[in-house]
Amino acid sequence: MSKRSRVNWRGYIPAITTPFDADRQLDLAGLGRLLEWLEAEGMHGLVLAGTTGEWTSLSPAERKQLFAAAGDQLGKRLPLIAGCSAFTAPEVIDFAQAAADHHFEGVLVTPPPYLRPNADEIVDFYGEISKHTPLPICVYNWP
Repeated sequence: MSKRSRVNWRGYIPAITTPFDADRQLDLAGLGRLLEWLEAEGMHGLVLAGTTGEWTSLSPAERKQLFAAAGDQLGKRLPLIAGCSAFTAPEVIDFAQAAADHHFEGVLVTPPPYLRPNADEIVDFYGEISKHTPLPICVYNWP
């Protein structure tokens, strides 16, 4: 059975905030401390760059930097799920590849936000992503 058919995600897997400094830049030192604290508190995994993680405020480069920092620090110790939501499937696929490159175990993806795709368009969106990422996809529903 492939890695995408089954996941071993269980327990507490919070969607975490993304720390920024006073200049509104990613605070990678703060992120490192937050990750260590969450692991010490017994979290079973973490979601980065979800809605709570301010993905809409991150540039693509910043989101990839976030995945690299978190994945390199904790990716082999805890299951990490990357918030890869974006307006187009190619953008999601690009973020998913960055997550896969840095030890993430899955991706969290909403249907294209702020748009009103119909059911067939949503299925096509996820189908395209599924074809091009090796990671399991957690569908994040925004009704």
